[in-house]
Amino acid sequence: MPLLAVALSAQQDDQARLVELRAAKRSEPVFALADWTFDYDEARARAKRSGKLIFGYFTRSYAACPPCASLERNALSDPAFAEFAERVVLFCHITSHVDGEPHPNLLAEKGSHSFPYLVFMTEDGEVLAQQPARARTVEAFGRTLAASTRYLELERRFEQGDHGVAAALLIARIEIGAIGFEAAEKARGELAEISGPERARLTELLLDLEVAELADTVRTRPRAIEVGARFAAMWREGRVPKGAIASSFFALVMEAAYGDGDAKLYERALVEYERVAPEGRNRQRVLQRLRKRLEELRVP
Repeated sequence: MPLLAVALSAQQDDQARLVELRAAKRSEPVFALADWTFDYDEARARAKRSGKLIFGYFTRSYAACPPCASLERNALSDPAFAEFAERVVLFCHITSHVDGEPHPNLLAEKGSHSFPYLVFMTEDGEVLAQQPARARTVEAFGRTLAASTRYLELERRFEQGDHGVAAALLIARIEIGAIGFEAAEKARGELAEISGPERARLTELLLDLEVAELADTVRTRPRAIEVGARFAAMWREGRVPKGAIASSFFALVMEAAYGDGDAKLYERALVEYERVAPEGRNRQRVLQRLRKRLEELRVP
């Protein structure tokens, strides 16, 4: 057989396999538990008809994705998710590498290059909020949906001239992840009117955002120790996050303490971590490993 024919035959076999993998992904039991669509155009049409936001889940079929499988087994299969699903349009985009697949680059267009990716979008496909990896529960989805809805309403009022909602609008922008720490800090400084409760909430949110952005820079153990030392200093100053990022905050303090051989700091951080550590199948295993490291530090 000519070389070109062999190559074409191999490509056809590869495509046939990719089509099978896409079909298998679409037939996963999780997608039968609620009214999902795999069609982006249909998702936007449903959103226009219903006035609901789109809950977008981006996954893949061409290769295994353990984090996606975990998300599907847990949050997306949670009985409470069906109730949440009634309040949104469910859309799943599967990167399949199948030739001719509609919107093959949608993941990148919506701001990501990794799986799984969860977003809330308007009827036009505009990304309003990204659901962070540290907050992938039905309860967290509900909070992000509420914040997104509130943000749209406040934005409408502000654009109509009601500048008294500026502080509330900034709070909503931070809550949905639509603004970074530096920009949010600058925006807070420019607010003309702000109530006491709004000031307190902004302080809390900005601290959470500052910590989250620092935690996201950790890629190596030396960087983890560096960031953890900075968090330890913040802790001494009384600046401790209260949101979902708190577990990462204390985990990185422990990393710095372990690196420095500081058993007392490690133990204090471990007590706090146990209080805020997320629930899950691996919680006890993680805690056991962390307690073992503490025992290692205590050995003279």
